[in-house]
Amino acid sequence: MSTHRRILFAASITWLGRFVSLALGLMLIPVLFRHMGQEELGLWFLLGQSGAFLALMDLGVSPTLTRRIAFAKGRSGGDAGVALNEATRAETGELVATGRVIYRFLTLGVFIIAWTTGILFLDQIELKQIDHQTLWIAWTVMCLSHALSVWAALWSCLLQGT
Repeated sequence: MSTHRRILFAASITWLGRFVSLALGLMLIPVLFRHMGQEELGLWFLLGQSGAFLALMDLGVSPTLTRRIAFAKGRSGGDAGVALNEATRAETGELVATGRVIYRFLTLGVFIIAWTTGILFLDQIELKQIDHQTLWIAWTVMCLSHALSVWAALWSCLLQGT
């Protein structure tokens, strides 16, 4: 497959994924309104939209690491199927090791910052139907899942960079 066809295929798959995500989100909203109470629905949207805030806590490390890995791979040759030379493997190994350390600290930071700010904010909400313990458990699980996704972002960078 030529480079142009690969780029076209990757771009079309990306757009298809975005379209499917939007369509499923639009289909989910009426179901949520029908089966959830007002308070539950408000908390669902509040907690769900917090993911955008947590995604910003990557601090630009993922695109930078992906680009550096791609540059390292490019030094072995321009073809996508080219075998990596020893210098490229060493540089990629160093980038992965550095990324592993950075992502460990980012994972811990994302969880601590998101969890504490969320608990402080959620403690201010006046709830009538749902108890605060249930809300805190949901927030903790959500923060853990986002922290794990930050921790696993290293492998996404490696895959995209190569």
